[in-house]
This record gives sequence, structure tokens and C-alpha cells, in this order.
Amino acid sequence: MAPRRPKRDRWATLSADVTVVFAGDSKVHNSSRVTDAAGKVLPNARTVVLNGCSHHMLPMLPAGELDAVLLSALG
Repeated sequence: MAPRRPKRDRWATLSADVTVVFAGDSKVHNSSRVTDAAGKVLPNARTVVLNGCSHHMLPMLPAGELDAVLLSALG
């Protein structure tokens, strides 16, 4: 069983830098809608949509773009 999503007020206590990556061609999520939702809950988060891939393709493709996003987030 997957863990439940934390309640909205719990996200406000998060002090770490956050980068959220979405697959632009996901059939599970509407990337623009979840990007907007993430921005409302985590206004200081960096959100990235990788176009041309589905959630099944990540992290294998587009590996170069994803690597750049992850290295930037860590760096």
C-alpha cells in the first residue's frame, strides 16, 4: 500500500529545498495541473516538466535532461 499524501498544512513545515519533476506526456497525471497544485502547496519549490516522456519512461528517458535537473537540485 502506498503511503498517504501529507495534509496541506504539513507541507508548510517543510524547510528543505524541493525540486519536483513531472513527465510531460504522462497518462496518469495532467502535468500542468499537478505542477500548479505543487506550486500552491510548495510555493518555493522548483517544478520541472520533462516533455516527450511518460511516467513509465522516467528515469531512463530523457536521462540527460533528468540528470541535469537532479544535479542542479543537488548542487
